[in-house]
Amino acid sequence: MENTTTPIDTLPNTSSKEEDLVNKILSELEETEETREDPDISDIPEVSSPVVEPSIPPTIPYTILPEDATPPTTIYHDEKPKDSIIQRAISFVNSDTFVYHVKLTIIVVILYMSIIMFSDKIMTVMSKIPLSLNEEGNLTHMGKLFQAIVFGIAVSVSNKILIG
Repeated sequence: MENTTTPIDTLPNTSSKEEDLVNKILSELEETEETREDPDISDIPEVSSPVVEPSIPPTIPYTILPEDATPPTTIYHDEKPKDSIIQRAISFVNSDTFVYHVKLTIIVVILYMSIIMFSDKIMTVMSKIPLSLNEEGNLTHMGKLFQAIVFGIAVSVSNKILIG
């Protein structure tokens, strides 16, 4: 290693603290170089590496497949399946659309049950609409159509009010 030194006085803008620090570092380096000894490598025993002969793999006989025979298929399994059915189902359950559909289903069920429970009161209202009831008091096709329209409007209005 070459010993090249630059006097600190020639360096620009140096303070006395910086000069002291540089001098201290240089003196410590000189001391460590003087105290360091080269290791004696004559004490280390020499180890010979064993000779390994290359092994030749056994040859695999080549067989010719007939034209109508299909080669065996190899199935590779991925470590992590991408978008498995379970992961898609869990992500759908955690989504806002699932919550919306559950709320809508509950609304439809409640409205349908209320129509069944209050069917006698609905029949009195339907009797005031012409062509909705026949002579026996049952709903005609026109009455069923009107009832379906009212049910659809009720579901739509309750959907807008309750779900938003």
